[in-house]
Amino acid sequence: MIWFLLANAAAAEDLVVILPGLGDSKAGREEMAQWGESLPGYTVVVPDYIARASVQASADNVAAFFEQTDTSAYEEVHVFAYILGTWSLNLFLEDHEIPGLKSIVYDRSPIQERAPAVVHRRLRCITRLMYGPLLGDLAGMDYPVYQPPEGVNTGLVIENRATSLMRKFRGTAEDMGPVTWDTEQFQHEANDAFYTWVNHDEMYSSFETIGPELLHFFETGRFTEGAERQPSDLDPWRKEP
Repeated sequence: MIWFLLANAAAAEDLVVILPGLGDSKAGREEMAQWGESLPGYTVVVPDYIARASVQASADNVAAFFEQTDTSAYEEVHVFAYILGTWSLNLFLEDHEIPGLKSIVYDRSPIQERAPAVVHRRLRCITRLMYGPLLGDLAGMDYPVYQPPEGVNTGLVIENRATSLMRKFRGTAEDMGPVTWDTEQFQHEANDAFYTWVNHDEMYSSFETIGPELLHFFETGRFTEGAERQPSDLDPWRKEP
């Protein structure tokens, strides 16, 4: 398995592992690289873990990455997981531990987490060509709940605005039930959480917005005092940023 090293490992004290999702792209990797290069004292790594076969196969690739990575060489390990990354990471953590793990930040979204089921229903032939069985597998899989051990901080970045794709299929998404913004729906006790007007597509290219929050959480176990801890009053389905 191949992964991208996005900073100078020899000079780093902490390891940051980013697990992207189905929105992974070359442009997004470039944003992650630029962010990694701006963090003295950190090595930022983005594993190529996504497997077309299934979420479990993706989780197995996460396992392979950590088996091949000597995390004990770093003072602390931090993980930032997008949606598919969250499912894959938690499946892996059901039966494994990451030595030196200090914090996990999960990207969550009441709207975007319906996207696999929505597009699997509306665009099944196209998405199967693009992603293989993976998308349908994710669409039918419940969230794998993981409660970390004492000493591991967990945070939630909650997307507060729909992508253009989800706006297009708003009716299908709302047929699945009302969209709510309470943190309890994420089935995860977290040390802290904040809401961002950045939508899921933009999460891959907005490290100038989310990057400082991630770094502050890695260092303190909390997001900044200025982080928005209540959902926006604006219509989450609106197009305008």
